Amino acid sequence: MNDISMEEAMEGFALNKVKDGDILEGTILKVNKDEVIVNINYYADGVIPRDELTKDHHEDITQTNSIGDKIKVDTRDGSYIERA
Repeated sequence: MNDISMEEAMEGFALNKVKDGDILEGTILKVNKDEVIVNINYYADGVIPRDELTKDHHEDITQTNSIGDKIKVDTRDGSYIERA
């Protein structure tokens, strides 16, 4: 068995870390009437509330957003930016 330190074992292993203010591209995983769940390829998925996606209170976000759609998200406040 090769005896190495934990530090040596962790070299080259890096978790993706989200920094405040990063703009990330994600893929929509789930859409319901209140929110969109987005895979941003980091530790946890993002949740974008309905009011971040539209200001139109009558818009059905399940009709305007689909699983697999690409969108951009601002990590400062988790807000939706634009379709990717």
